Amino acid sequence: KDSGCTAKTLQVQPYATTEEVCRLCALKFRVSDPENYGLFLYMDDSSQQLAADTHPQWIKAELHSRPNRQHFYFVYKSIPNKNCSTPSS
Repeated sequence: KDSGCTAKTLQVQPYATTEEVCRLCALKFRVSDPENYGLFLYMDDSSQQLAADTHPQWIKAELHSRPNRQHFYFVYKSIPNKNCSTPSS
């Protein structure tokens, strides 16, 4: 199925945080509103947004070390309903 995503591989330091990876993605993809984007871990039929202080490379290493390896992807995308509140004037 077509997810509408463009697959890109970025070189990331092993100790890089999600916040740093998001900053790198925002620059690479020329995102004008990076505060509305996040890094998500997609695995099987579920996804979760990664906290700013987590380390994606450590998560990747942990998932690769499991005996029953699952397919997973890190996706940089807009955060759903991030700006659903109406600004007060």
